[in-house]
Amino acid sequence: MKIYLLSHGKLASGMKSTIELLAGKQSNLIAFDSYLENGPDLLEFIQKLANEHSPFIVVTDLLGGSVNRLALEKLAFKDVYLISGMNVALVLSLVLLDSEASIEQIKQTVEVSKDTVKMLLPNTVNSKNAVEEDF
Repeated sequence: MKIYLLSHGKLASGMKSTIELLAGKQSNLIAFDSYLENGPDLLEFIQKLANEHSPFIVVTDLLGGSVNRLALEKLAFKDVYLISGMNVALVLSLVLLDSEASIEQIKQTVEVSKDTVKMLLPNTVNSKNAVEEDF
């Protein structure tokens, strides 16, 4: 299943670079950086996505942001899984899913990735133990 990363600025291409550093080349992972000076048009790109016939995943950077809203408006049909809140754990987990992943597997991946966002404050957590417990 194709995974499209859409972001403000260069987050999408940076995320793709990071994922490929960790997991190797990913031919199903496509990045689109929006609102760059002289860059490609986001609306045109999303309209091309709307013509895809196979199921795919779109991951946007910010819930309610313009990239997310435009993707939601133009791609709200059954074979598109739109996820907001792009982070490395989420995208890496999605890339590692089977190409025929079910919606339940995708939902589970989103839920698990939420647990990777933590606030670690000095003097309140023994950082060595916190990391060892999670891994």
